[in-house]
Amino acid sequence: MDRFDDIPEVALDWHRAGKGAVLATVVQTWGSAPRPVGSQLAVSGTGEIQGSVSGGCVEGAVIVEALGPWVLDLAEEVRADAPRGDGSQAAAR
Repeated sequence: MDRFDDIPEVALDWHRAGKGAVLATVVQTWGSAPRPVGSQLAVSGTGEIQGSVSGGCVEGAVIVEALGPWVLDLAEEVRADAPRGDGSQAAAR
């Protein structure tokens, strides 16, 4: 069993404890992505973090974006693009 296999259960536990939770999931990758499709990261409303979707700068951006929908009680898809070969990087809602 992978150390990240229980991420949905962790998020559910936080939700049941009244902390709130956001679950981020890698749905597409390209090139040498550090985490495969299906990788997950949970963020609680109190700022606890479990799992990984990147291991790099994208992970921090995902955490910041994850806290926004939690505060606003919304569900949304956020696209976070890793740096490209030309040094550019984009993140879009």
